[in-house]
Amino acid sequence: MKKVKLICFPYAGGSSAIYSKWRQHLNGGIELIPVELSGHGRRFGEPLYDSIEKIKEDVLEALKEENIEEAALFGHSLGSIIAYEVAHELQAKLGVQPKHIFFSGKKAPHFDEREEYIHKLPEHEFKRKVIELGGTPRDVFENEELFDLFLPILRADFTANEAYSYKEKGSRLNSDITVISGTKEDIGIEEILGWKEHTSKSFRAHKLDGDHFFINSSYKAVIDIINKTLEKEKGGFI
Repeated sequence: MKKVKLICFPYAGGSSAIYSKWRQHLNGGIELIPVELSGHGRRFGEPLYDSIEKIKEDVLEALKEENIEEAALFGHSLGSIIAYEVAHELQAKLGVQPKHIFFSGKKAPHFDEREEYIHKLPEHEFKRKVIELGGTPRDVFENEELFDLFLPILRADFTANEAYSYKEKGSRLNSDITVISGTKEDIGIEEILGWKEHTSKSFRAHKLDGDHFFINSSYKAVIDIINKTLEKEKGGFI
């Protein structure tokens, strides 16, 4: 039986390792493909990109060998915007699109969320704000040498996320989409339902217990949604 590829994009400051524990919980018919962004994780030392456009180009190069038509995409926060832009590029330039896209922890892209620019803050304020947001292990901030290595990665990712400017597309996505958000994060129902405007196919939404990083605290619930969603899509899926 052919497996469906689940291509996953990380949140700001995250590497492909955030998805490593998913393998043991995903259904056997799903092949996990966590994308490593340039300058992150095992690609540490490669150029860091501070714009979605540059990240998108890098990701498209990395995905050249993948069969996207037999794939699903998953992105959390910054990863959702990467997934959204990559899917549109694949559809517009190559005429292919994923079967399903999971957008997690992110408002629909046409909602402007640039209330403050964290990436412009001085180092000590930037550090405090990132700790408040959560998601980054505290030992990163308590180890000065580790923090010095990690700071450029965080700042580049936050810059890309906060500098992103939505541009209306010529057409909607031709992929079924599922939106997942946390009960305690600052995303309203209107901003969730706004994702419906971006697809010509089906739309589903789920709320899970937790703040913005429910993807870590409730990851088994996230995986359960993925398993059940792809299980139902029998036409080429598991």
